[in-house]
Amino acid sequence: MKRHLALSVAVAVVAAFFVAATGSGATIQVGNVSNAAPGSTITVPITLADGGSGSCAVEYSLTWDAEALTYESVSTGGAASAAGKQAYDSQKTAGAVKISVFGINSTDIASGVIANATFKLNSAASGAIAVGGQCSVSDCLGNLTESTCTAGAVVVNPRTRPRSVRPK
Repeated sequence: MKRHLALSVAVAVVAAFFVAATGSGATIQVGNVSNAAPGSTITVPITLADGGSGSCAVEYSLTWDAEALTYESVSTGGAASAAGKQAYDSQKTAGAVKISVFGINSTDIASGVIANATFKLNSAASGAIAVGGQCSVSDCLGNLTESTCTAGAVVVNPRTRPRSVRPK
């Protein structure tokens, strides 16, 4: 019994050391945009919080309400650029796009903005529009690593209604 307990404790200590050494995984977060005006062009940042997992490439399949937003383009963020990576878009449809950030090198991406997605806010848009989806992160050997995807929102500024003027 004591031997089994000692073995269990040893395994738990080794497992805790391994988790601490490898980090807790990356978080990919779609940023929030506030007070967006209907008809305007907006930029939504996508950030990486590495968590020590060694993030070398990121893929995020974004989705949103196609009646409120129209996707235009993606640009490379500062953290990705500093690691020699580029942001690319593919599989563009109404309400969805796949954004990939990678490069032909073995440099980990530090925490920060990895991509900026540009959208046109449709003139009839109102309220809060969720922008999120599924993501994956891989290390520089091509292995998928633990990751968490966090959605963002575009909040349309409230429309002001014309005041009615009553005759005196």
